[in-house]
Amino acid sequence: MAQSPALDKAMLTQAVLNVVDALPPLMQKAPAGREASSPSPSADVQTAHATRPALPSIAANQGDLCAVTAEAWEAIQQANAPTPQFFRYGGVLIRLERDDDGQVFPAELTADRMRHVLARIAVWYVLETDEDGEEVVQRVRPPADVPRDILATPDPPLPILRRIVEVPVFAPDGTLQTTPGYHAGSRTYFSPTPDFTQPPVSDHPTPEELRQATQLILDEVLQDFPFIAEADRAHAVSLFPQPFCPDLIDGPTLLYMIEAPIEGSGKGLLAEVCLTPAMGRRVGTLAPGRDEEEWRKSITSMLREGHEALWIDNLVHPLDSGTLAAALTTSIWEDRILGQSRTIRVPVRCVWLATANNPVLSRELTRRSIRIRIDPKIDRPWLRQAFHHDNLRAWVHAHRADLVWAALTLVQAWLAAGRPQPRGSPRRLQALVSPGTPASWPQARPARVRCRGFCLGRPGHQARALLGPGALRAG
Repeated sequence: MAQSPALDKAMLTQAVLNVVDALPPLMQKAPAGREASSPSPSADVQTAHATRPALPSIAANQGDLCAVTAEAWEAIQQANAPTPQFFRYGGVLIRLERDDDGQVFPAELTADRMRHVLARIAVWYVLETDEDGEEVVQRVRPPADVPRDILATPDPPLPILRRIVEVPVFAPDGTLQTTPGYHAGSRTYFSPTPDFTQPPVSDHPTPEELRQATQLILDEVLQDFPFIAEADRAHAVSLFPQPFCPDLIDGPTLLYMIEAPIEGSGKGLLAEVCLTPAMGRRVGTLAPGRDEEEWRKSITSMLREGHEALWIDNLVHPLDSGTLAAALTTSIWEDRILGQSRTIRVPVRCVWLATANNPVLSRELTRRSIRIRIDPKIDRPWLRQAFHHDNLRAWVHAHRADLVWAALTLVQAWLAAGRPQPRGSPRRLQALVSPGTPASWPQARPARVRCRGFCLGRPGHQARALLGPGALRAG
């Protein structure tokens, strides 16, 4: 006999508990074949009864879909309360999963995945009457229409996720988030690798701590790269801490273009050692598209996967894409999901990076880029020897925690100093970039920021790097 729709939730719950309390004798009276087809329902229900506060019971045969969905949402929120694993990401519901390497990534909750979740966060049951007229609890699967109804909820009651990080990052209010898990202030999920131990970062770094931080970056990591000018080295330094503080930047960020006159100069290595401390393996390689449609699909796919950096590696053709230019100037990327009629809206909080030999860029991408040019000034630079570190990649991986500390210390010193802005008026800095550039860029870039005498670039150098002769050529 199906449960009467008139039986309210309180009465239904009490009835289930009463039946569960008397379950062993009832199961002895179950119809023949019941135990053979379902050998352990009593154990399942008794286990659920013993853990009733953590695992709610939901009647699966209620006629009211709205009521069942509401109870299912309560179960989801209860399961999500201690350590959130279910989120809203880019306008869709996701759960956090791990790949074969143990890296956390957002996986969309399809109807099948949602049903998998529902089967594990609640006890689904129906009350039946046996041949003796007594009530028997039968555990069942979640109804197939419930997960679909959950996914159709217009404003799902789940926390919003913007990005997944492997290291501590700064929230918009300047708080350094060092506790693993979800942080509502920045809408980030901190999932450190098992071997990562972060040294403490001072709220007010001392001059000695700043000296050590700059020494780690300049003398240990960047020492052997042949930057052609002070501005190029300064731009490389500014790339180093950017992944730790995107929430301190009001608006989109620029594309770092690492260039050289010849292959084997160290462009890719420079990109790796600047990104590895913050991101580890969370770097997505973005293949240059042959047309705007390919650019759009590639960008959407990479952003959906939650990569913290998008790297356009080894450009061999002129870089001219209106789609890429649009992605560089927006905080939310909106696009149709491939093969579906739905639209996804993904936050753009990643670092943009490209490497090339003597690149040619369109004017709209030129003014959205920061140049980092290196030149070994020899014919076969890949044969160079006698470096400060014989294997720089291995050294960076081995000292990742120290390099993270160095980047966080530089940002913390800037915060402790009151977030000083670049020297010069915003209008003058805006003019140094180019007309039409987002107003937040002068504050988001390294123009004339000094910290204890450590210069991260100058507006004039920045403008020449973007628009001047000998830099990126407008195609």
